[in-house]
Amino acid sequence: MLSQRRRKEWAFRALAFLLAVLVVETASRAAIRVLEPDAPRGASYLPGYEECAAANPNLVKLSKDSGYQGYQIAHPLWGFQVAPPESNNYGFESRHPFPYKKGPKEFVIGIFGGSVANGFAASLDRDPRLAEEFQRTLRPGSGWRLVFLNMSEPAMKQPQQFMVAANFAETLDCAITLDGFNDVLGLTHVDLPEEYPTLTGGLYFRPRDRGLESRIYSLRSAQARLLGLPRRWPLISLSSTYYLVFSRLFPYLGNRASLLDSERIYRSALTVGRLNSRSLEERHERRRTLWEKYSRLQTLVLASYGVPNFHFLQPSAHLEGSKPFSADEAKMRAGIGDLALADKGYQDLVAAMSRLSGKGRLEYDLTRIFSATRDTVYIDGHCHLNDLGNRLMARAMAEKMREVLRRRLREGMVRMGMLDEAPRD
Repeated sequence: MLSQRRRKEWAFRALAFLLAVLVVETASRAAIRVLEPDAPRGASYLPGYEECAAANPNLVKLSKDSGYQGYQIAHPLWGFQVAPPESNNYGFESRHPFPYKKGPKEFVIGIFGGSVANGFAASLDRDPRLAEEFQRTLRPGSGWRLVFLNMSEPAMKQPQQFMVAANFAETLDCAITLDGFNDVLGLTHVDLPEEYPTLTGGLYFRPRDRGLESRIYSLRSAQARLLGLPRRWPLISLSSTYYLVFSRLFPYLGNRASLLDSERIYRSALTVGRLNSRSLEERHERRRTLWEKYSRLQTLVLASYGVPNFHFLQPSAHLEGSKPFSADEAKMRAGIGDLALADKGYQDLVAAMSRLSGKGRLEYDLTRIFSATRDTVYIDGHCHLNDLGNRLMARAMAEKMREVLRRRLREGMVRMGMLDEAPRD
């Protein structure tokens, strides 16, 4: 009799709990519709978490079970590298060790640049369809295989790209350089010369007080776990309550970490020397000059090994009129600071690209390749692309490369037999 009473009590408690969960979930879903009108409308919020993960690769790559570990570490040649275990033996996010040893009928393409190039190379590695589309457009001959080497690093700019290219030039058949954004809005600290690698202030000149780093670590770890739970346990992605808490707490933690990180970098710069008086315009001009100079040198070094360097100026949401921005893109751009200055910096690079172009040079402006695309191709208000953006960009790049490589077959600058047919007069 006692056991029957207990069973009834447990059944009542379970029913009360389920009713409470139902009430809370219903209220949370109603709140989400008001507070987060762009939230996923289906039964699962997983698409929202995946979109957030795509916009925060640093947290995703190094969250695991241990939380945020710090994405880059110092490197003696190009300033910084991706932290293990996500990197190869030279600190690049490539599944191939460097220097790469070519196999029979392999055509090796090195990809240089910053986070957009890194995301593009990762897409080629992750999505076989994108690599196949690139291969179909380039149309290698029978038995030939394209091998893509990710030689880019998030936040990289010139002259560090030049150093990477010079180090591995002999292992390549062809190079893709996809850059521009970091050379307009680089992350070099105000107290350091623009030639220095990005992130140098934080990586090399750390403040004695480690308290800030510990607090930043805690905040990033909390972000990583918030994002990781619904992606690791899909059942949680069904919860409106969790999504409501996530949508409020995740950006708050990120903003707090960013503010503390700015303070940390400022303190670290004080150990280097006094803050200089260069204006933002002067720093932009210096970056542009460096980009133009080392882009020339990178092409020359690669050419000395018979490697054509296809230099593409990457698209950016900062460039006004570059595409009809979707509602999502317009919303993301609205959160960016001085778009006018960023737009001017990009216009300067477009002009510099025209100066770099000349007979035998392979410079291409991709800033307006989305001019007829109304769909969303950016995942933030800066320059990072979604799968559609990478697919459209890959197609445009491959078409340019095929046209040139066909012409250069007879010049002996690309190994004979690469393409499926010889160029015609």
